[in-house]
Amino acid sequence: MPKETKVVVCPGNDDRADVDALVNSHESVINGEGNILQIDESHEMVSCGWVNPSPWKTAREEPEEKLQED
Repeated sequence: MPKETKVVVCPGNDDRADVDALVNSHESVINGEGNILQIDESHEMVSCGWVNPSPWKTAREEPEEKLQED
């Protein structure tokens, strides 16, 4: 029997908050944002889609101090 395929999606700074709800609603999709995922016995995956403030004022921006804290 084949293994079920899982897809990891990591919303980024241009993605609005409603993207997370969409990603979280799918049973074969894992939201990697802000999580440490164990890929296998030797590998982990870490994701952070937040950025420091930019001239483009994207959806996921925080001051440098908050990014460091997170």
